[in-house]
Amino acid sequence: MNSSAEALLNRNGSWVLAVVAGGVVILLAVGLYSQGSRSKYPVPPGPKGSPIIGNLRQVPAERSDLQFAKWSKEFSEFVQVLDLALAAKHVISNAYPESDIIYVNLLGQPVIVLNSVKSAVDLLDKKGAIYSDRPRFVLLEAYCNTCPSFKNQKSLLISISSLGFKNNVALIRDGAQFRKLRKPYGSFLSARSSLGYRDAQLKHAREMADEIEKCPEKWQSYLSRFATRVIFSVAFAIDVVDEDDPYFKLADKMGWIVGNMGNNGITILDIAPWVEHIPRWVGKFIPSVKYVHDHTPAIEELHQRPFDAVMRSFKAGTMEPSFLGRLIEARETHDAGEEEEEEEEEDDIKSFTDGELRGTGGSLYSAGQETTYSAETIFVMAMVLTPDVQIRAQKEIDAATRGIRLPTFSDWKTLPIVERIVYETLRLHPPLPNGVPHKTLKEDVYRDMYIPKGSMVIANAWAMLHDPDIYKDPFKFNPDRFLPVSESGGGEPIPVGHFGFGRRVCPGQYLAFASVWIVVATILAKFNITPAKDKDGEDIMPKMEFSTGITSHPVPFPCNFTPRNCL
Repeated sequence: MNSSAEALLNRNGSWVLAVVAGGVVILLAVGLYSQGSRSKYPVPPGPKGSPIIGNLRQVPAERSDLQFAKWSKEFSEFVQVLDLALAAKHVISNAYPESDIIYVNLLGQPVIVLNSVKSAVDLLDKKGAIYSDRPRFVLLEAYCNTCPSFKNQKSLLISISSLGFKNNVALIRDGAQFRKLRKPYGSFLSARSSLGYRDAQLKHAREMADEIEKCPEKWQSYLSRFATRVIFSVAFAIDVVDEDDPYFKLADKMGWIVGNMGNNGITILDIAPWVEHIPRWVGKFIPSVKYVHDHTPAIEELHQRPFDAVMRSFKAGTMEPSFLGRLIEARETHDAGEEEEEEEEEDDIKSFTDGELRGTGGSLYSAGQETTYSAETIFVMAMVLTPDVQIRAQKEIDAATRGIRLPTFSDWKTLPIVERIVYETLRLHPPLPNGVPHKTLKEDVYRDMYIPKGSMVIANAWAMLHDPDIYKDPFKFNPDRFLPVSESGGGEPIPVGHFGFGRRVCPGQYLAFASVWIVVATILAKFNITPAKDKDGEDIMPKMEFSTGITSHPVPFPCNFTPRNCL
């Protein structure tokens, strides 16, 4: 979906919007852009923009992470000149050869892009009190509004705040509600608690392998189903049976929606939220607005249907353990004999509204399903491209299992190549290339650069994990890069950033990593993955092309899954 601002103002020629909102844009741009002029420090370097709209046309509709990384390389000379100029007044303590921080102006909205792990750790981790806020994700919040038709409504959106992404813990603004909604995840998805979900992960991995063996051409669907089954099991204690299951159909549709919505956080609705108040006859010509109207019903149903199912089972006394079930039970009942800490958490949960319960359950699904599926498909693509890695990992697995059984989690420590394959899969293409944007709560100065209050801050995980100064041949899939040099490895660091930073780091990272690990181990033990053939018998090799959305995954590609003789 071409839902970026460029798609709006350049490709689609939506001059009507510019005319209707021109005055508002000017005031917004002048008010926000002037923030940088009040500091004696300059804002970080960035591309020169146009009057009023700034860099709106320069940020591509798809894969903005690639453009941000390119700009990082282009502004090295600017930074060196800046260092010399500032050195005359005070000492520059951290010289750097290129600008790992980029400033972009989108309709007056300052955007700070962090292209290195160091800058992300320094700001998002070490200064979490300043950088823990979120911008308003209007495109995502718009899903939680009823939009029955363009024809019958005078305004763009009718708010029903109890549905959809509005209560998604990954997107909610910093404050009391964020802390309230985030708290249950800490205990439910901790490293220790996540061990309790491995039986379900193992069960669903075996089901996935059996399904691929019976119908290998549908391998992508079965990988998606595995991710859906794990999350629905953990979040709702709901068993997703097959492709005709209504839950799977809903989940599959939502996966497509969030994977094709455009650049996360910088669509026209996000950077110019006043767009949501324009007349509907104008809104239907704007791609991102039309996207909202087309897909709102599916998003609402995916949040509502599981909630209703768990609530019914709770009232009937048949509810099985799950994340949402635990929250519902804690809200509806209270045990006076609980420990004080647990009692405090239960008291918080008792204040949850139905909308917040729907949002927390939906948060677990939306954060886990698509990212897991993305990693799975990247792994398969990597195996097609690097058969030597596949063979080495299979030999390691066969040695651990004697070739007579599928791996289990108890084999983890004896399968270091498999673990490195998972790390390299997450490095080769992080499922969230730009992460989820942060927002500054107040102004800051970092390395003699001014960061305005209210800036959108993007941690460009893709740039961090493809930095050639840290990862040699970053586009090559090489799990041995993480081995020490003494063991003939590259001595390169385990990737960080794909699960986020600071107070917004993904609480489900342990569950997600384990899901990918068991899929990788199971598939390698069970199958040989080889390229598909064209009509002339030539190999069809997958291309390194990826979708643009909240999550990003490879564009569909064919390959062959052939059962191995040992199993």
